[in-house]
Formats: sequence, C-alpha cells, structure tokens
Amino acid sequence: MTMRKALLLGSQASLKFLERPLATQSFEIECPARTKWRDVLKLTGAVRCELLLIDLNMPRTSGVQIVGQLRKLHKVPMMFIGSSDRLAQYEKELEPLLAQAGADWISTPVREAEFRLRVKKVAARAAPEIATWNVPELRSDSSGRVDATLIAEHFGWKLTELSNALGRSVQAVHKTPDAPTLQKRLEKLERTALLARRLVSDKPSDLLKWLNTPSPDLDEEKPGKLLLENPDVVVQWLEDAASGHPA
Repeated sequence: MTMRKALLLGSQASLKFLERPLATQSFEIECPARTKWRDVLKLTGAVRCELLLIDLNMPRTSGVQIVGQLRKLHKVPMMFIGSSDRLAQYEKELEPLLAQAGADWISTPVREAEFRLRVKKVAARAAPEIATWNVPELRSDSSGRVDATLIAEHFGWKLTELSNALGRSVQAVHKTPDAPTLQKRLEKLERTALLARRLVSDKPSDLLKWLNTPSPDLDEEKPGKLLLENPDVVVQWLEDAASGHPA
C-alpha cells in the first residue's frame, strides 16, 4: 500500500491523536519540532506532502503566519485544527484560505469519524473534478443502463424502499430494474455512489455508516434518508464538497 505524507505544524499531543485516523487513510504523518518550522519555510520548494495540518491551538506567532507563506508557494490540501474560540480569533486570517479549494477546518475536541470525513473532503477538493458519471458495477451488463436492484444493494436498501421512492411498484421494478423511465432518478444515485467513493469511503461498511448517520451539513438529516426523498440535495452537497465550493 502506497503511503501519502501529511505534515503537521503542531504539538506532539495533536500528533498522538491524529496518527491513527490518518493511517487508516494511508497517510504517514511528520511533525517537525517548532524550532524547525522556520527551516520548513525556507525549504518550501522541497516540501512534499499530500496534506498539511495546522494546529491553531499553538501560540499566535506560529500557525496562520507560517501557513500563509506556505500557501503562496505551493498548493496542498490544508486542514486547520483548533478550539472554537481560536478559530474565531483567526477568522479574518483564515477566511481567504478557506475560500479556496482544498482547505477546511475542524474544531476541537476532534471526533475521529468527522475528522476522517473532512480529510477525505479536503483532499477531494484539491483533486481533479470527477467528470464521469458511470459506475459499471451499478449498470446492467445487457443494457448498460443503471440497475435499480444493484443500486438498492449498494446503498443497503430493500428494493421495496427504493421502488416506493421511485414511485413504482416493487413488482414492476423487479421485473425491469433498468427501465428507461427509471434512469433519470437512478443516475442521480449512481452519481452519489461515485462521489461518496471519493469523499466518504470505498468500503461498503463505511458507506452504510455514513448513510445512516445524521450530518450537520444536511441539517442533521441522514444522507440515506434524503437520497430516497430528495437525492438532488445530497448530490449537490457532494458536488460542492468535491469542487471546493462552500456548502
């Protein structure tokens, strides 16, 4: 497995917490001593990392000033970490950085599951746009169209649930799960599957957990429930996260 490099400008206490959730996403983390941060600035041309983490709970003379200079020289996904008070204190300095693609923040105390999701989001924002809509494993081998039974299985739904959301009887959907009349709605779910693979996880268990967990970005609604009721909301939210536009 190829490991990616994360660079932490912060404390050893932060390093201890962040090591495990980053390791699950194939990141190895480096935390230079604070006395070396000035050298990091001098050698920015040689710095190679796929994620930059900035601990704002450090004294004001460190975090934002260093990050501002790093950001001018090379773009990497960035994650600011700090207490709500500290984030508010740095609001003006952070605003132009957070408005760019590939930058995000999370308040402390950090919840591990939320941190993993935000790291995925910030990395996706800095990555090239997902242009294709096609997910082959969700399409019929014979017709090439999106298959409702495969969609239901992918999202952990009963076919009855999906059929009701599609406004069709379960018998009709079971008989022709790739019907042309179903494609407009099914393609939105296919797009969700593609975006979630990048932003959430490519592991089925992680996807199902995300689908069934209330999200603060969706007014505490469960993504899976919203997908059945109004998939446009979830698709747009994921598109915004992937492209770097504020939600």
